[in-house]
Amino acid sequence: MKNLVILSALFYLPNALLADLPPTWSKSEKYDHPFMVISGTTTYKTLQDVPANSIEITDSNYWIDLLNDPDKPDTDPKPRIW
Repeated sequence: MKNLVILSALFYLPNALLADLPPTWSKSEKYDHPFMVISGTTTYKTLQDVPANSIEITDSNYWIDLLNDPDKPDTDPKPRIW
C-alpha cells in the first residue's frame, strides 16, 4: 500500500504542478482571445483572436509581452500597515 501511495504521488504531483502553465507558442496554431502562450522565456497574451499560419509572436497588433502589459497588477505592492 505504501508503494502505491509513493507511485501515485510521483505520477500526479509533477502533472499537477505543470497543469497551469501556458502552452508553448506555435505559429501553426489558432488562438482565441484571451489566451496566453510561452515563447522562449517570455509569456505573451493575445490582444485579439490570432489566425493560424500568419501571425508572428512579435506582432504587437496580436500579442503583448506580459512584462509590458499595461493591465498587469502591480508587481511591487506596498506593504500594508495595520
